[in-house]
Amino acid sequence: MISVSITHKSNSAKTIEHMAKLLKQALADTAFDGQAYAVKTLIAHDRVDTGFLINSIHVDLTKISKGETRIYTNAPYAPPVEFGAGPSGETKTPGWWPPEEPIEAWVARRLGKRGKDLKQTTWAIRAAIHARGIVPTPFMRPAAEHMRRQLALYARDAVGRAFREETTPITVVKEMH
Repeated sequence: MISVSITHKSNSAKTIEHMAKLLKQALADTAFDGQAYAVKTLIAHDRVDTGFLINSIHVDLTKISKGETRIYTNAPYAPPVEFGAGPSGETKTPGWWPPEEPIEAWVARRLGKRGKDLKQTTWAIRAAIHARGIVPTPFMRPAAEHMRRQLALYARDAVGRAFREETTPITVVKEMH
């Protein structure tokens, strides 16, 4: 007779505690990956001027003990970048015009315009935005989708790692009679 015995010992409470720690780390890693993905998306679409928007993308880990993390931006112009903005007739405020000061600063910085050319170019860009709106450049929604995919991978790895690190090796005993 041949008998094979497999023994796998685990301290379940310790393994679960270790797994929880690794899953929290997976959540944090996922959030930081999402932040980096949002930044890379803006850079890839040439949506970086002063760096204010990419520097305003933050990670919030304050609720990680409840299994929640988030990335967010507090830049006031992030919604029109993410979702676009319709022509003035489609906005909440009919007759709305984009603000002059930030566009004028952008024209001076990016296009190098000064004096009368600065004013004319600024007006032309504002008029175009007023008439045609702003095309969306999603950066947070793709980051959220990236986070969803990454979390699945990180969580799978965390569970496997917890069992590998907190269990005794499998013992195989062969007996031949």
